[in-house]
Amino acid sequence: MLLMSSAESFAQGIQFTEGSWATILKKAKAEKRLVFIDIYTSWCGPCKKMARESFPQKEVGDFYNTNFVCYRLDAEKGEGVAVAKKYEITAYPTCLFVTGDGEVAYRFMGAKDTKELVKEGEKAVKSFKVLPKLNALTAQYKAGKRDKDFLKEYSDLLMDLGEKPGAALTQYYDQLTDAELFTKPNMKNFNNVTFYDKPLFDRMQSYYHNAPDTLKKKLERPIMRAIGGCLTPLLDGRKENAATFESLLSVKESMGVKSSVISVIFAGSAAYLPTDEMRISFYQTADPAKFKVLVPQFMEKTVKLASADSLYQESLAYRKKTIGQADSLRALHDSTGVNKAINSYSMSQAMMALGFQNDASFILSTTQGYWDMSDKSADVKAKCLQWGEYGCKICYTLEMAEKYASLLSSLGEKAEAKKVLSDAISFAKTDPTGKTDTAAIGKAEEQLKNL
Repeated sequence: MLLMSSAESFAQGIQFTEGSWATILKKAKAEKRLVFIDIYTSWCGPCKKMARESFPQKEVGDFYNTNFVCYRLDAEKGEGVAVAKKYEITAYPTCLFVTGDGEVAYRFMGAKDTKELVKEGEKAVKSFKVLPKLNALTAQYKAGKRDKDFLKEYSDLLMDLGEKPGAALTQYYDQLTDAELFTKPNMKNFNNVTFYDKPLFDRMQSYYHNAPDTLKKKLERPIMRAIGGCLTPLLDGRKENAATFESLLSVKESMGVKSSVISVIFAGSAAYLPTDEMRISFYQTADPAKFKVLVPQFMEKTVKLASADSLYQESLAYRKKTIGQADSLRALHDSTGVNKAINSYSMSQAMMALGFQNDASFILSTTQGYWDMSDKSADVKAKCLQWGEYGCKICYTLEMAEKYASLLSSLGEKAEAKKVLSDAISFAKTDPTGKTDTAAIGKAEEQLKNL
């Protein structure tokens, strides 16, 4: 009965059509409908979440099955590789709405819940209707039309359809006076600026510095969004983009913004990346020699092993205390007290993850990258051991222990790698909350076998 119920539930959701990409396009063209194509990868968590939670919903199925030919492709297998390349897919999930001629009418990135998914579909339907107008405007733009009113109309239409207007928006802004540019409606669209134009950013920087303090706060966020929007396409780390990358960071640094982070779009969602970490990540690909200079500088001011050890010991002590409290309260049949103790522990773990998980992951991954391209000297190994230990201790989770164990193994410390991973698995299995991620534990156990 459960199996039948599950099958019936899924049948109410999106019905994905099987067949080749050419067959799907032919079907869409014959039916005068768009193809909704979910482009995913096997390792993408948000992809799995949307497939599991949103696609099976009746509300989604009713809309998508009526309006689109629905199709799925793994970007790393079969025809998916060529399709992902053709449509320049760089983040997952990316969902496209494509005409029978293979023309993109609309796209969105990132996992969506039921309501969001329907809204995206509605935007795609609207986009399909105005596609002839968009094509006409695009043809005029390619022919060289650049007057202010045209650029505004073209940019607005692209943004309304969920597309980034690229150079067209920057060219429109270039024709505005400062009084026009820094109005609320225009600044609201600064997050759609993805084409770097030095004169435009020079104006933003100058206007910010000359503005009264009361206005600076209102200008800070939109300008930072424009910086993030232009940095996003540079994150693939191409060396020829280094000058542009540094120019954008210099605008932020010259503004003296207190926050060290910049919002960029990563995997379809906003990611807030510290400037130092973004710079290191960029140069790891763009200029390995500079990467090898930046990493030790960053680690020297960041890695404080004594403080990490103190944090780690405090976390262990709190965990031990929670287990003892819960056991004592269970003996007294005080379920309310047990829940209170467990909830308090869960909250502390959530706060730890919020505060340290990204830092720990970055440090462990960067240390691995640094070792991989190093001279493998004893001095470098000693540094990497310290950095790795720090990364694991500031956020002691199974995921970080796996990264640390991999690092230790590559450093030739296989016995220590096995111990670290074995201890972390035991740690995960005895979580005070009683919640165990069996899939994650199984993955770690498989890694342990292979060490």
